[in-house]
Amino acid sequence: MPQCPDHLLRDYVSQFINDGQCHITRDHEKMLDIIMNGPQSCMDGRNFNDYEDHPYNVYAPVLGWGMAYRTVNGEYHGRALVNIHRADDGSEEKIFVRSYCTTESSGYSQRDPALEGYLGALGFRHECSWEGCNVTRIAHNHESDVFLMPYIDGEVQRVEDRGETAGVMRVTDNGDYDASCTCGHTMSVDREACASCGDDTASDDLHAIGYHGDESVCCHCLENRYVHVYGRQCEQYYVHCDDAVWCESDDEWYHDRYAGDNDVYYVENEGGYYHSRDIWTCAGSDVMHHDDTPYYEVDGDTYHEDHLPDGWKIDENGVVVETATAETETTPELHTCMKVPSESEIDPRMPVFLTR
Repeated sequence: MPQCPDHLLRDYVSQFINDGQCHITRDHEKMLDIIMNGPQSCMDGRNFNDYEDHPYNVYAPVLGWGMAYRTVNGEYHGRALVNIHRADDGSEEKIFVRSYCTTESSGYSQRDPALEGYLGALGFRHECSWEGCNVTRIAHNHESDVFLMPYIDGEVQRVEDRGETAGVMRVTDNGDYDASCTCGHTMSVDREACASCGDDTASDDLHAIGYHGDESVCCHCLENRYVHVYGRQCEQYYVHCDDAVWCESDDEWYHDRYAGDNDVYYVENEGGYYHSRDIWTCAGSDVMHHDDTPYYEVDGDTYHEDHLPDGWKIDENGVVVETATAETETTPELHTCMKVPSESEIDPRMPVFLTR
Protein backbone atom coordinates (compact mmCIF):
# COMPACT_ATOMS: atom_id res chain seq x y z
CA MET A 1 0.00 0.00 0.00
CA PRO A 2 2.66 2.57 -1.03
CA GLN A 3 0.11 5.38 -1.62
CA CYS A 4 -1.73 4.94 1.69
CA PRO A 5 -1.15 7.78 4.20
CA ASP A 6 0.59 6.73 7.40
CA HIS A 7 -2.32 7.59 9.70
CA LEU A 8 -4.78 5.52 7.65
CA LEU A 9 -2.39 2.59 7.50
CA ARG A 10 -1.87 2.83 11.26
CA ASP A 11 -5.62 2.82 11.98
CA TYR A 12 -6.23 -0.08 9.63
CA VAL A 13 -3.46 -2.25 11.06
CA SER A 14 -4.46 -1.42 14.65
CA GLN A 15 -7.71 -3.30 14.15
CA PHE A 16 -5.78 -6.55 13.91
CA ILE A 17 -2.83 -6.12 16.27
CA ASN A 18 -4.77 -4.92 19.36
CA ASP A 19 -6.56 -7.22 21.71
CA GLY A 20 -10.30 -7.07 22.24
CA GLN A 21 -13.48 -6.52 20.32
CA CYS A 22 -15.08 -3.28 19.19
CA HIS A 23 -18.77 -2.45 19.34
CA ILE A 24 -21.21 0.46 19.12
CA THR A 25 -24.20 0.87 21.42
CA ARG A 26 -27.05 3.36 21.39
CA ASP A 27 -28.48 2.04 24.64
CA HIS A 28 -28.29 4.87 27.16
CA GLU A 29 -27.84 2.66 30.19
CA LYS A 30 -24.98 0.90 28.45
CA MET A 31 -23.37 4.26 27.67
CA LEU A 32 -23.51 5.23 31.35
CA ASP A 33 -22.01 1.91 32.35
CA ILE A 34 -19.08 2.44 29.97
CA ILE A 35 -18.49 5.96 31.33
CA MET A 36 -18.49 4.80 34.94
CA ASN A 37 -16.53 1.57 34.47
CA GLY A 38 -14.36 2.15 31.42
CA PRO A 39 -11.34 4.40 30.74
CA GLN A 40 -11.01 7.20 33.25
CA SER A 41 -13.53 10.03 32.81
CA CYS A 42 -14.40 13.20 34.70
CA MET A 43 -18.01 12.24 34.01
CA ASP A 44 -17.80 8.83 35.74
CA GLY A 45 -20.47 9.78 38.29
CA ARG A 46 -18.46 10.11 41.48
CA ASN A 47 -19.19 13.84 41.71
CA PHE A 48 -22.86 13.73 40.78
CA ASN A 49 -24.49 11.90 43.67
CA ASP A 50 -26.66 14.91 44.53
CA TYR A 51 -27.79 15.39 40.93
CA GLU A 52 -31.26 14.25 39.89
CA ASP A 53 -29.85 13.28 36.49
CA HIS A 54 -26.42 12.20 35.33
CA PRO A 55 -24.89 14.83 32.96
CA TYR A 56 -24.56 12.16 30.27
CA ASN A 57 -28.37 12.04 30.07
CA VAL A 58 -28.20 14.92 27.60
CA TYR A 59 -26.67 12.53 25.03
CA ALA A 60 -30.01 11.07 23.98
CA PRO A 61 -29.89 8.28 21.36
CA VAL A 62 -32.90 9.91 19.65
CA LEU A 63 -30.60 12.86 18.86
CA GLY A 64 -28.09 10.54 17.19
CA TRP A 65 -25.78 9.84 20.13
CA GLY A 66 -24.12 6.53 20.79
CA MET A 67 -20.97 5.04 22.26
CA ALA A 68 -18.26 3.02 20.53
CA TYR A 69 -16.29 0.82 22.92
CA ARG A 70 -13.59 -1.84 22.96
CA THR A 71 -13.56 -4.74 25.42
CA VAL A 72 -10.75 -7.07 26.45
CA ASN A 73 -11.76 -10.13 28.47
CA GLY A 74 -15.09 -8.53 29.23
CA GLU A 75 -13.63 -5.25 30.50
CA TYR A 76 -13.92 -1.86 28.87
CA HIS A 77 -10.55 -0.80 27.49
CA GLY A 78 -11.60 1.91 25.02
CA ARG A 79 -14.50 4.29 24.39
CA ALA A 80 -15.53 7.07 21.99
CA LEU A 81 -18.71 9.10 21.89
CA VAL A 82 -20.28 9.09 18.40
CA ASN A 83 -23.07 10.93 16.66
CA ILE A 84 -25.10 10.07 13.57
CA HIS A 85 -27.28 12.84 12.13
CA ARG A 86 -28.59 14.30 8.89
CA ALA A 87 -26.54 17.04 7.27
CA ASP A 88 -28.13 20.12 5.71
CA ASP A 89 -28.06 18.41 2.31
CA GLY A 90 -29.94 15.39 3.71
CA SER A 91 -26.96 13.04 3.71
CA GLU A 92 -26.09 10.98 6.77
CA GLU A 93 -23.11 12.17 8.78
CA LYS A 94 -21.26 9.85 11.14
CA ILE A 95 -18.69 11.57 13.33
CA PHE A 96 -16.58 11.24 16.47
CA VAL A 97 -14.28 13.75 18.17
CA ARG A 98 -12.16 11.90 20.75
CA SER A 99 -11.35 8.35 21.81
CA TYR A 100 -10.00 7.16 25.16
CA CYS A 101 -8.25 3.99 26.21
CA THR A 102 -7.30 2.43 29.52
CA THR A 103 -3.75 3.22 30.64
CA GLU A 104 -1.62 1.85 33.44
CA SER A 105 -1.33 5.31 35.01
CA SER A 106 -4.24 7.19 36.51
CA GLY A 107 -3.41 10.34 34.57
CA TYR A 108 -4.56 11.69 31.21
CA SER A 109 -6.26 9.05 29.05
CA GLN A 110 -4.66 8.40 25.68
CA ARG A 111 -6.48 7.94 22.38
CA ASP A 112 -7.43 4.44 21.27
CA PRO A 113 -6.03 3.78 17.75
CA ALA A 114 -7.79 0.39 17.54
CA LEU A 115 -11.19 1.89 18.24
CA GLU A 116 -10.58 4.81 15.87
CA GLY A 117 -9.56 2.37 13.14
CA TYR A 118 -12.78 0.46 13.74
CA LEU A 119 -14.85 3.64 13.45
CA GLY A 120 -13.05 4.67 10.29
CA ALA A 121 -13.84 1.32 8.72
CA LEU A 122 -17.53 1.92 9.50
CA GLY A 123 -17.50 5.31 7.78
CA PHE A 124 -17.16 7.59 10.81
CA ARG A 125 -15.26 10.82 10.26
CA HIS A 126 -12.91 12.27 12.88
CA GLU A 127 -13.96 15.89 13.59
CA CYS A 128 -12.39 18.59 15.74
CA SER A 129 -15.65 19.49 17.48
CA TRP A 130 -19.33 18.62 17.93
CA GLU A 131 -20.44 21.93 16.45
CA GLY A 132 -24.01 21.73 15.09
CA CYS A 133 -24.99 18.69 17.14
CA ASN A 134 -27.91 18.87 19.58
CA VAL A 135 -28.15 17.63 23.18
CA THR A 136 -31.23 17.36 25.37
CA ARG A 137 -32.23 20.48 27.28
CA ILE A 138 -32.45 19.47 30.96
CA ALA A 139 -32.70 22.08 33.73
CA HIS A 140 -30.17 21.49 36.50
CA ASN A 141 -31.93 20.78 39.80
CA HIS A 142 -34.90 22.90 38.63
CA GLU A 143 -32.82 26.07 38.19
CA SER A 144 -34.21 28.26 35.41
CA ASP A 145 -30.94 29.37 33.82
CA VAL A 146 -28.59 26.47 34.57
CA PHE A 147 -28.66 23.28 32.51
CA LEU A 148 -27.30 19.79 32.92
CA MET A 149 -24.18 19.46 30.78
CA PRO A 150 -21.19 17.11 30.62
CA TYR A 151 -17.71 18.29 29.71
CA ILE A 152 -17.84 18.59 25.91
CA ASP A 153 -14.71 17.51 24.06
CA GLY A 154 -13.29 19.36 21.07
CA GLU A 155 -12.53 22.89 20.00
CA VAL A 156 -16.10 24.18 20.44
CA GLN A 157 -17.22 24.05 24.06
CA ARG A 158 -20.27 26.27 24.15
CA VAL A 159 -23.97 25.55 23.75
CA GLU A 160 -26.94 27.62 22.70
CA ASP A 161 -30.36 27.25 24.31
CA ARG A 162 -32.85 26.50 21.53
CA GLY A 163 -35.80 27.02 23.87
CA GLU A 164 -38.14 24.94 25.96
CA THR A 165 -40.33 24.09 22.98
CA ALA A 166 -37.43 22.67 20.97
CA GLY A 167 -36.19 20.88 24.06
CA VAL A 168 -32.57 20.90 22.88
CA MET A 169 -29.35 22.85 23.20
CA ARG A 170 -26.99 23.15 20.23
CA VAL A 171 -23.20 23.01 20.32
CA THR A 172 -22.01 26.26 18.72
CA ASP A 173 -19.10 28.63 19.14
CA ASN A 174 -21.57 31.51 19.63
CA GLY A 175 -23.41 29.84 22.49
CA ASP A 176 -24.49 31.63 25.65
CA TYR A 177 -23.36 28.83 27.95
CA ASP A 178 -19.96 27.38 28.71
CA ALA A 179 -19.75 23.59 28.42
CA SER A 180 -16.06 23.19 29.27
CA CYS A 181 -16.65 22.60 32.99
CA THR A 182 -16.43 19.24 34.77
CA CYS A 183 -19.02 20.26 37.35
CA GLY A 184 -21.83 18.68 35.31
CA HIS A 185 -23.78 21.82 34.43
CA THR A 186 -23.53 24.92 32.25
CA MET A 187 -21.89 28.18 33.23
CA SER A 188 -23.17 31.49 31.83
CA VAL A 189 -20.93 33.31 29.39
CA ASP A 190 -20.60 37.06 29.95
CA ARG A 191 -21.61 39.00 26.85
CA GLU A 192 -21.40 42.55 25.54
CA ALA A 193 -21.82 44.40 22.25
CA CYS A 194 -19.04 44.54 19.68
CA ALA A 195 -17.85 48.15 19.33
CA SER A 196 -17.70 47.77 15.54
CA CYS A 197 -20.78 45.82 14.39
CA GLY A 198 -22.85 45.95 17.57
CA ASP A 199 -23.44 42.19 17.71
CA ASP A 200 -24.00 40.64 21.13
CA THR A 201 -20.76 38.72 21.72
CA ALA A 202 -19.29 36.54 24.46
CA SER A 203 -16.74 38.53 26.44
CA ASP A 204 -14.11 35.84 25.88
CA ASP A 205 -14.47 36.39 22.13
CA LEU A 206 -13.90 40.15 22.27
CA HIS A 207 -10.52 41.75 21.52
CA ALA A 208 -9.30 45.13 22.76
CA ILE A 209 -8.54 47.79 20.14
CA GLY A 210 -6.81 51.17 20.22
CA TYR A 211 -3.86 52.47 22.20
CA HIS A 212 -5.78 52.48 25.47
CA GLY A 213 -7.64 49.22 24.75
CA ASP A 214 -10.85 50.72 26.08
CA GLU A 215 -13.03 49.31 23.28
CA SER A 216 -13.49 45.71 22.13
CA VAL A 217 -14.58 44.06 18.88
CA CYS A 218 -15.64 40.54 17.93
CA CYS A 219 -13.40 38.06 16.12
CA HIS A 220 -15.09 38.62 12.76
CA CYS A 221 -14.60 42.39 12.87
CA LEU A 222 -11.04 42.05 14.12
CA GLU A 223 -10.11 39.81 11.19
CA ASN A 224 -11.92 41.83 8.53
CA ARG A 225 -11.87 45.47 9.66
CA TYR A 226 -8.82 45.95 11.86
CA VAL A 227 -5.05 45.60 11.55
CA HIS A 228 -2.24 45.36 14.08
CA VAL A 229 -0.12 48.52 13.88
CA TYR A 230 2.85 50.31 15.33
CA GLY A 231 1.52 53.55 16.74
CA ARG A 232 1.71 55.92 19.65
CA GLN A 233 5.01 55.72 21.56
CA CYS A 234 5.97 52.90 19.16
CA GLU A 235 3.48 50.57 20.90
CA GLN A 236 1.55 47.88 18.99
CA TYR A 237 -2.25 47.69 19.04
CA TYR A 238 -5.25 47.30 16.72
CA VAL A 239 -6.85 50.14 14.75
CA HIS A 240 -9.45 50.28 12.00
CA CYS A 241 -8.11 49.72 8.47
CA ASP A 242 -9.07 53.29 7.54
CA ASP A 243 -6.68 54.59 10.21
CA ALA A 244 -3.68 52.52 9.16
CA VAL A 245 -0.96 52.97 6.52
CA TRP A 246 1.24 50.32 4.95
CA CYS A 247 5.00 50.93 4.97
CA GLU A 248 6.75 49.63 1.85
CA SER A 249 10.13 49.58 3.60
CA ASP A 250 9.39 46.92 6.22
CA ASP A 251 5.98 45.52 5.19
CA GLU A 252 4.34 46.69 8.41
CA TRP A 253 1.18 48.59 9.31
CA TYR A 254 1.38 51.93 11.14
CA HIS A 255 -1.22 54.11 12.84
CA ASP A 256 -1.54 56.99 10.37
CA ARG A 257 -1.50 59.78 12.95
CA TYR A 258 1.66 58.42 14.59
CA ALA A 259 3.53 57.27 11.47
CA GLY A 260 6.04 60.12 11.80
CA ASP A 261 6.73 59.14 15.43
CA ASN A 262 7.90 55.82 14.01
CA ASP A 263 10.06 57.49 11.32
CA VAL A 264 7.63 56.55 8.55
CA TYR A 265 6.65 59.22 5.99
CA TYR A 266 4.56 59.60 2.85
CA VAL A 267 6.58 60.04 -0.34
CA GLU A 268 4.29 61.81 -2.78
CA ASN A 269 6.05 61.01 -6.03
CA GLU A 270 6.09 57.30 -5.05
CA GLY A 271 2.51 57.28 -3.77
CA GLY A 272 3.37 55.31 -0.61
CA TYR A 273 4.89 55.33 2.87
CA TYR A 274 8.57 54.60 3.52
CA HIS A 275 10.89 54.50 6.49
CA SER A 276 13.22 57.48 6.92
CA ARG A 277 16.24 55.27 6.26
CA ASP A 278 14.96 54.77 2.69
CA ILE A 279 14.21 58.38 1.79
CA TRP A 280 16.01 61.73 1.41
CA THR A 281 14.80 65.34 1.37
CA CYS A 282 15.72 67.86 -1.31
CA ALA A 283 17.26 70.99 0.27
CA GLY A 284 15.99 73.09 -2.60
CA SER A 285 12.31 72.10 -2.46
CA ASP A 286 11.89 70.40 0.95
CA VAL A 287 10.27 67.47 -0.90
CA MET A 288 11.01 63.88 0.13
CA HIS A 289 12.16 61.28 -2.40
CA HIS A 290 12.84 57.56 -2.31
CA ASP A 291 16.47 56.45 -2.37
CA ASP A 292 15.98 55.14 -5.90
CA THR A 293 15.60 58.74 -7.11
CA PRO A 294 19.00 60.26 -8.15
CA TYR A 295 20.30 63.10 -5.99
CA TYR A 296 23.26 65.52 -6.06
CA GLU A 297 25.30 66.93 -3.20
CA VAL A 298 26.28 70.58 -3.09
CA ASP A 299 28.16 71.95 -0.09
CA GLY A 300 26.97 69.05 2.06
CA ASP A 301 23.28 69.36 1.12
CA THR A 302 21.25 67.01 -1.07
CA TYR A 303 19.37 68.28 -4.12
CA HIS A 304 17.05 66.99 -6.83
CA GLU A 305 18.17 67.85 -10.36
CA ASP A 306 15.16 70.16 -10.80
CA HIS A 307 16.03 72.21 -7.71
CA LEU A 308 19.79 72.78 -7.78
CA PRO A 309 21.01 75.96 -6.06
CA ASP A 310 21.79 79.00 -8.18
CA GLY A 311 25.15 78.83 -9.90
CA TRP A 312 25.16 75.05 -10.26
CA LYS A 313 24.27 72.78 -13.14
CA ILE A 314 24.67 69.16 -14.30
CA ASP A 315 27.22 68.80 -17.05
CA GLU A 316 27.20 66.47 -20.03
CA ASN A 317 28.76 63.71 -17.85
CA GLY A 318 25.98 63.90 -15.28
CA VAL A 319 28.20 65.62 -12.71
CA VAL A 320 27.05 68.67 -10.81
CA VAL A 321 29.43 71.60 -11.45
CA GLU A 322 29.56 75.27 -10.63
CA THR A 323 28.56 77.64 -13.40
CA ALA A 324 31.13 80.40 -14.54
CA THR A 325 29.91 83.89 -13.60
CA ALA A 326 32.47 86.21 -15.21
CA GLU A 327 31.09 89.60 -15.90
CA THR A 328 30.93 90.82 -19.46
CA GLU A 329 32.43 94.39 -19.81
CA THR A 330 31.10 96.71 -22.57
CA THR A 331 33.25 99.65 -23.87
CA PRO A 332 31.21 102.37 -25.55
CA GLU A 333 32.34 103.71 -28.94
CA LEU A 334 33.85 107.20 -28.75
CA HIS A 335 33.16 109.71 -31.53
CA THR A 336 35.06 113.05 -32.02
CA CYS A 337 33.18 115.53 -34.05
CA MET A 338 34.39 118.81 -35.66
CA LYS A 339 32.44 121.55 -37.39
CA VAL A 340 33.04 121.52 -41.11
CA PRO A 341 33.70 125.12 -42.26
CA SER A 342 31.91 126.59 -45.18
CA GLU A 343 33.74 127.43 -48.39
CA SER A 344 33.75 131.10 -47.50
CA GLU A 345 35.48 130.34 -44.25
CA ILE A 346 38.23 128.22 -45.74
CA ASP A 347 41.56 129.92 -46.16
CA PRO A 348 42.87 128.56 -49.39
CA ARG A 349 46.38 128.84 -47.99
CA MET A 350 45.64 126.56 -44.96
CA PRO A 351 45.32 122.82 -45.15
CA VAL A 352 42.10 121.34 -43.72
CA PHE A 353 42.14 118.16 -41.63
CA LEU A 354 38.86 116.35 -41.04
CA THR A 355 38.89 113.84 -38.28
CA ARG A 356 36.31 111.33 -37.45
